Amino acid sequence: LGAGITGSIAVIVFACFGNTEGWMPGHPNNYFGWSFGLAVVGSVACIITAALFLTEANIQSKKRNRFKESQARFEMEHESKA
Repeated sequence: LGAGITGSIAVIVFACFGNTEGWMPGHPNNYFGWSFGLAVVGSVACIITAALFLTEANIQSKKRNRFKESQARFEMEHESKA
C-alpha cells in the first residue's frame, strides 16, 4: 500500500506543478507524455492490488479463526470411553 500511496503523491505533485514556470529546468520541454500516463495507471493499479490483497488477508484470517473454533468445539464435544 505504501508504494501506491507514494506513487500517487508523486503523480499528483507532478500533475500540479509539471507545467508551471520555474519548477523544473527546461520548461519548454516539460509535457505530459506516455510515461506520465503509465505512472498514473501504475499508481492506480498498485492501490487496487493493495486493497485486494488486504481484503484477501482479512478473509483468510477469518477462515483461520473459524477453523480453530470448529476444531476446539469438536474436541470439547468428544467423549472418551476410558
